[in-house]
Amino acid sequence: FSDLCIELFPSINPYTAESIRKALTQFSQTNEPIDFLSTQALQGLNQGDIFTEIPFTYTDKNGNVKILKAKAQLMTNSCDAVRKKNLLFSAMLPIEEYSEFDLNSIKKNLIYELIYYPDNRLTESVVDLGIVTTISRELFEVLLKTGKVEKIASLSDIGYYLWLSKMTVYLLRPESAEVIREKKTP
Repeated sequence: FSDLCIELFPSINPYTAESIRKALTQFSQTNEPIDFLSTQALQGLNQGDIFTEIPFTYTDKNGNVKILKAKAQLMTNSCDAVRKKNLLFSAMLPIEEYSEFDLNSIKKNLIYELIYYPDNRLTESVVDLGIVTTISRELFEVLLKTGKVEKIASLSDIGYYLWLSKMTVYLLRPESAEVIREKKTP
């Protein structure tokens, strides 16, 4: 994981990279679980925060607009989350909804569009980066203040780098050789 982070983010602070490497090595030697989530949720709206259910709107294969209620992970950058009009979220759904994938591959984070955080607070859920929605920041702040939505967790440093890595691999990985060749063909 630390090598993947360094490869994907060459500008990562070398101290941070070495800290991640040491932390992961330490956990692998003691068989202690890695904390992908902070022990306490951070104040405010932070990129990667996980919330209780919000509505996700999508269009099905028949053209019908549907609403899915699901836990949500904030995708919007932390500094933008306090000043922009809208917030972007990914859906977090029960892992059993992804039976088309090998469970072990999901839990090892080998499926590009899914993020698995092994933590009891998330009750065997995965973030699906392919299911996203936008909500007005002002409305979301009201939902938080009135208790209609609650923050479940914030990411730890290691969880944040996992999230960044998965987002990068899913959305920004290079095109396949076939697509590159096709683009070059007149």
